[in-house]
Amino acid sequence: MKNIYSSNQQIIFAFILIAIAELLAQYFLKHGTQQKTFINQYFILAIFLIIFTYSIYYSLLHMKAHISVIHAIHHSLLFIFILLMGGIFFEEKMSRNQFIGLFFCIIGIYLLANEEDFLH
Repeated sequence: MKNIYSSNQQIIFAFILIAIAELLAQYFLKHGTQQKTFINQYFILAIFLIIFTYSIYYSLLHMKAHISVIHAIHHSLLFIFILLMGGIFFEEKMSRNQFIGLFFCIIGIYLLANEEDFLH
């Protein structure tokens, strides 16, 4: 498979796109649980977004990058975005430990994304 990502900026954009799509999926899943039927429009939207998310994730794995790095960045960004979404849209309070975890996730993403041997 041809590498569709020619620069680190495109890879970072792909990670942010994945995180936003999965964030929206989590948002739709949360709203879907408030509906009377199990299968509803929110559930269907969430499933499509999850498929989209993992399609991009799969293309990142095809670059022969370290799976541990891709996985860590993916889930750290997801944690950050969901934590922020919970506070903004669902008025969930962040604890001190969550703030500390958020700080370490940001530092970890920075360290992993700046690894010179990221793609080998």
